[in-house]
Amino acid sequence: MKTASINRTSGSTKVVQLSQADAPFGHVYAIGRIHHFFPAMDVQKEYLQLLQELPPGDTSTEDQRLEQVLKQHRFLAREMGWSFLIGNVETYHLSAAAPDALDQLVTSICPKDPALTTYDVIVGAQEPTLSSEVPGVAVTWTFQFTLQELAGSVIATLRKQGVQSPPSKEHIIDVFDDMLQLANNTGDADEHRALNYVSVNYPDVYLVQGKPQEQASNASTLFAGVETRRSDLGGGRTIIDVILRFQSQSTGLTTRYFTSVDVSGQFPFLVTPLGPYFER
Repeated sequence: MKTASINRTSGSTKVVQLSQADAPFGHVYAIGRIHHFFPAMDVQKEYLQLLQELPPGDTSTEDQRLEQVLKQHRFLAREMGWSFLIGNVETYHLSAAAPDALDQLVTSICPKDPALTTYDVIVGAQEPTLSSEVPGVAVTWTFQFTLQELAGSVIATLRKQGVQSPPSKEHIIDVFDDMLQLANNTGDADEHRALNYVSVNYPDVYLVQGKPQEQASNASTLFAGVETRRSDLGGGRTIIDVILRFQSQSTGLTTRYFTSVDVSGQFPFLVTPLGPYFER
């Protein structure tokens, strides 16, 4: 069977830090790659039998044929095995929490462009681990994107916000890649979920300097890393500060900007827009 892989695009040596994380909360917001497999011989044999229904001379790839068969025969899709790879390591076994989620798992089999680095995002809840050593996740929602799509979306959104000189695609990909390099970022700790959420949902974190009006005059300012901290302002809710560091090449001075994310439930959401960060 084909093994999915994640290709690093950044040669950066920037330090990416994570504060002391709590035990898994029960929710997952992870970035990696969905991998399909046949969990038993009878499932594979049934697929091979259904495969004969496709038109003669079909020139589709193996994955395209599998996706086509599973879309036509949902009963078989429900019997398929799904796992989630982070850094090419099997991290979770997946199940669909709803019919829509099953459709999304099937669609993930074939990336739009196999030549491009593709990522999947899964949102769901952890399931009790039974005999398997790999924890399970009941997936509520999943979506797929390429690095080029992410960069293009970030630039388009920032331009709509009035940013005259948005960051380059190379900068966006570099920062995204650095965020993924957090040690043991399996998307289940609160800090992981907050960071993963902003990396694919909040374009402002890719600004070269933390304010839109400062873009043109700060070409010498470089992204220097990211860290996360639990906010003391959450009260009864769990709020995580995602702190971005920037360093001036000319002066060596470091500035920090942050945004806050509420991760109390299954679906994270933004609490505080990007702004200057000061130590409390």
